[in-house]
Order: sequence, then structure tokens, then C-alpha cells
Amino acid sequence: AGAAASPSGGGPPSDFSRLRSAVFEKHVKQKLAVAVEHFNKDPKKGLQYLQAARLMPLLAGSPAAKAAAEAGTHAGPRDVMGEDDLAVVLGRFLRVCPGLDKDAIGELLGEPAEFYIKILEAYTRSFDFRDPAVTFDAGIRLYLESFRLPGEAQKIDRIINAFGRHYFNENTARNIFRSADAAYVLAYSVIMLNTDQHNKQVGSKGGGKAGWVFFSGGWDSCVIMLTTTNSHADDAHPAARCLRRCRS
Repeated sequence: AGAAASPSGGGPPSDFSRLRSAVFEKHVKQKLAVAVEHFNKDPKKGLQYLQAARLMPLLAGSPAAKAAAEAGTHAGPRDVMGEDDLAVVLGRFLRVCPGLDKDAIGELLGEPAEFYIKILEAYTRSFDFRDPAVTFDAGIRLYLESFRLPGEAQKIDRIINAFGRHYFNENTARNIFRSADAAYVLAYSVIMLNTDQHNKQVGSKGGGKAGWVFFSGGWDSCVIMLTTTNSHADDAHPAARCLRRCRS
């Protein structure tokens, strides 16, 4: 009979190794639960806790990274990342981590600082809109169901801009829009339309009985505007069908 494999060998893991892995996993889950609680109270402080707990890489050149380097606490090259790489990690974290408050996610995604805009872009790119079955209205619904839009108009604008660019870039072959700006305009208009339709406090500023009219020409690929009739709508265009479905 051959000798039993050592814990460091290529054989099956020992009971001790499995126990150690289970304890480590439980410890990480406990720290992650605390991080989620911090994030839901204050998203920025939640991210700081993730880094302090070594659940998230530090930003290269930051005071925390410099202090960790001086203390010799870096465990490897992935403990510190540049802005672009760290933004991708954080964007993915916001997308997949269970328990995160949707309002808190939306507030963070709408922040104006360049680093947070990179997080927004990374978060948005985690959505796959290339499937022809994912229509424009289905895509924006999928996107907006993953968080709640903040109340500030500038934050909403940044978020919807990111969606419009990403949807356009993933669907250039389908020729739905001629530019990312056109996708952004339609996305923003759909949000306004739904707000007008479902929020009683808004009234009928979005058109009400006046209706929304879509013109498949003019400014870039589309111009969406208020008018007293919707008889000129180009029902053949996917974006026009999107508006019609959102109104029904």
C-alpha cells in the first residue's frame, strides 16, 4: 500500500485542511456581512471597511497602500491595484454581493468623482446586452432593477449616460441607434415616461394624453418630443416599439 499523501502533496486534502478551509470561509463571510452592514449605512465607508478587512485591494498610491507597504502587510501583488483595475473589482462587487441596499448602490454609482465614474462604467459593462432577445426596454429594465436611481438629477444623468453608451456599443451590429447619445436620449425619455405614468405626484408633465412622439430621423437617429398627437410615430423602429410597450 502506498503512503498517505501529505497535506502539501498532490493527494486529497486532509480533514485538517478541510476544517481550516471551512473556518477561513466562515471568518470571511462574517467580515463580509459586517462590510455589507457598513455599506448600507454609508457606501464609501463600507468600501473603506472592505479594504481595511483585506477583502478588497487597496488603491495604489493611496495613504492606506503606503502605510501597508511600510508595515510590510502586503500579501501579494493583487493587494494593491491601480484605479482602472480596482474599479472593475468594485463594479463586480456591487453587482454580485448579496445583501447590498439598492438605494446605497445607486447613490454610489451616481457620484461625480472620476474614480466612482470608473466604478459606474465597470458596473454597467457587467451587463450583457448583445443577445437579440434583450430588447432596449428589457435591457434598461434589467439594468435599473439591480439598483435604485438616486434622486439627484445629475446622478441620474451620469447613470443613464453610462447605460446608453454600453447598450449602443454592444448593439452596433444591430443598427438600432446611430450613436450612444441617441440611446441615452431614449433611455432618459423612457424613465421620464414611466415616472409620469406611475408617480401621481408628478402630474402629466411627461405628456399624459398629449402623448410621446418618436421621429426616426432628425437629430442623430431619433428625436423624442412632446406633441398634441402621436399619429406620426414610426412604429417600425425598435425604439418606437419600446416607447409603446412602456406606455402600455
